[in-house]
Amino acid sequence: VLLNGQANAIDLVPPQNVAEFRTSSEYRLLEGELLNQNYSLYLNAKRPPWDDQRVRTAFRDALDLDAAVKTVYLGTFDRAWSPLSPSIFGYDKTLEHTWHAEPEAAARLLDEVGWKKGPDGIRVKDGKPLTVVFVDTQGNREKRLDLMTILRKQLRDTGFDLKLDSQPSGAYLAKVAAGEYDLVAGSLFAPDPDVLRRIHSRKLRTSFAISKVDDPELEALLEAGSQEVDAEKRAAIYAKIQRVVLDRTYAIPTYVLKYNVATSQSVRDVAIDVNGFPVFYDTWIAR
Repeated sequence: VLLNGQANAIDLVPPQNVAEFRTSSEYRLLEGELLNQNYSLYLNAKRPPWDDQRVRTAFRDALDLDAAVKTVYLGTFDRAWSPLSPSIFGYDKTLEHTWHAEPEAAARLLDEVGWKKGPDGIRVKDGKPLTVVFVDTQGNREKRLDLMTILRKQLRDTGFDLKLDSQPSGAYLAKVAAGEYDLVAGSLFAPDPDVLRRIHSRKLRTSFAISKVDDPELEALLEAGSQEVDAEKRAAIYAKIQRVVLDRTYAIPTYVLKYNVATSQSVRDVAIDVNGFPVFYDTWIAR
């Protein structure tokens, strides 16, 4: 609608069009990182076999997120290394490039806990296949289902059988509340690292929470981070929290969302605020 003149501005420009708008003399493109709990995958840590950290870690190690994010987003989004987006206070930059695809290590872990490959390549234990039911209600927002399609192929190479269970929001919430899923995914806009407490704390958890973690050490760190007033000490606490979440595979971050707005050249003074959203308060159109 922007190209044919029906609109003066659009947002969430598809990756294949971002490069065009970046170099075009006819249009403007504004981009800003959203302060966000990055879109992450959550295995149900209360449900076997995902209650075994080794199986969760094997799942993570089977994923080549570098390749998947690059393929889907064509270099317009960065691959995530932490649950927190990089611009949030307390983001631990030392996590970058510390975990990658390790399919051979994933295979060894699965062998170790008794999940053996069957004739069709899917792993089996006690007669049950290693099926991962991904319950979703968001559709292909931000090309998330495209991303999951690539991850599904990667997981199958290691012996996981990922299946999509797409549900309307009411049925989705009912399944999450009942714990009738293996995998869910989501993101959460937030300007502060305390968002991790909102997601992982059992004290704040409702039945609809996508994280089912019960970890006393993590709980204590989340509580400490919410109460600490010294910035340096608080940042150190959140660095520990991020490492616990990643090391114990309580969440698997995927990509960092850059919000974007494309406008015609006649549109002036659109801004991206500190949270990464567009501001049109001072916007005007040149004639």
